[in-house]
Amino acid sequence: MIIKASHFRGLVYAEVEVSTITLIAGNNFAGKTSLGEISGALLTGGIKIFDELTLSKLDKLVHGNKKEAMISIEDANGMFMSLSYPKGKIKTQGEPLTASRVAVGFDKIARMQQKPRTQFFTEFLGTELTYEKLSESLKRIVSKDKTAELWGDIQVIGCDGTHKKLSNKRREMKGVWEEYAGEKYGSDKAETYLPDNWEPDLNTKSEEILLGEVNKAKLEYEKAVSNVAVDESRLETMRSQSASIDKLTKEYGQAVKAHTKSREILADLHHSLHDIPNYNNPLVCPECNTGLFVEFMNKRFPTELHDSYAKEWADRFMSGNPVVYMDGLSKSIFKELLMR
Repeated sequence: MIIKASHFRGLVYAEVEVSTITLIAGNNFAGKTSLGEISGALLTGGIKIFDELTLSKLDKLVHGNKKEAMISIEDANGMFMSLSYPKGKIKTQGEPLTASRVAVGFDKIARMQQKPRTQFFTEFLGTELTYEKLSESLKRIVSKDKTAELWGDIQVIGCDGTHKKLSNKRREMKGVWEEYAGEKYGSDKAETYLPDNWEPDLNTKSEEILLGEVNKAKLEYEKAVSNVAVDESRLETMRSQSASIDKLTKEYGQAVKAHTKSREILADLHHSLHDIPNYNNPLVCPECNTGLFVEFMNKRFPTELHDSYAKEWADRFMSGNPVVYMDGLSKSIFKELLMR
């Protein structure tokens, strides 16, 4: 395999034949590093040979005042790869050779952040996690449903995020243990622990049966909560109605007073009725023998209406007690005539 370079960085021209192991030596600034960077750029397909290099500064890789630098690798099988600067154009022929940025020295593992370093070793060692690997590892520990749940979390928040989530859940469950057991959690304790109110027959019941009883208890609890909610609703209605008790009490008192007043007025009317003399012959005054009917009609009704009311009122006077048929004005006139 032959590596060639022209006008690249410190090299004006170089051509090196590479065998299985090749040692390159030279004075400082002779171009040893530039040869390594040539190999790295071509094998990784990356025109940026170090992170600080930007696309606008690719012309800095061209030696002196030349317009273009060219680097290439070729082998005896017809494979050919070339890269020109500052355009950054890559050309290949045949099956190109490849290598990682770590392998060619562009990226330093020790300087990587944890996440990209983990990703690099995962890919390099072939340890990338798959659902099949996870399922195989956990098949004796957790159910398939739990494995699927874990895999879903890994897909969304990654392995580290899932680990953090499970650690938080573990701390939470320890707190629940301490709340119910009244003591610190311990794996040895958990294996033999039984709550104080544990009944021996529970040992013979399967998890399925226990879960069924728990669900039944939950339904009864929810029903009780629902009933309480209804009772609360009725109580709220009664509270609303009780707020108007004072108003209704006041209105009732006013109605009682009005009723009492009406009874008093009715009693006065009865007394007035009894005060009026009852004559066997109400058509004439017992003192002066004056025809009361005629005088009453003249006072009570206009003359022109006598014909309309004469017969009706004559019948009332002949009844012996005409007062029971009279309105207030008629009674007043009649009483005046009798008291005269």
